[in-house]
Amino acid sequence: MAACAPKADPAAGGLLSGVAGVAGGGYQARVDERQATVDDLGETEAAAARQAAEAEAQVAANAARIEALELDLARSRAAIRRALEAPATIAELPPAEAQAAADFLRQTSADRYAGLTPDARIAALSEAISGAAELADRLAAIGAL
Repeated sequence: MAACAPKADPAAGGLLSGVAGVAGGGYQARVDERQATVDDLGETEAAAARQAAEAEAQVAANAARIEALELDLARSRAAIRRALEAPATIAELPPAEAQAAADFLRQTSADRYAGLTPDARIAALSEAISGAAELADRLAAIGAL
């Protein structure tokens, strides 16, 4: 007779458990529990989708920032290179400044930044641009730019 007794889990019983599950609310409790699990999974999926969208937006913003910095650095390098290659500049440029400009051009080649993470690349490019501005100011002060 114990085998015929209704079970608390509606899925584990037979006819008596089915009747007891419907009458006693066992089925509804199980449905509610499963629906709560589905709802939780839906919220987790939505949160993951938001995080992925935020990460994609950050990647795009970093790529745009890197592109702008690389362009700015390329312009600075070109101006410094033109100043170094001008015959009048070479004659007037103190050796220390000529060496500083040559070092800057060597140290800021594009391949120097290739293996860096986006954040490190942004920081390194920003630092190089700052150095270019300082060098450009010194070159301008002596009439080379």
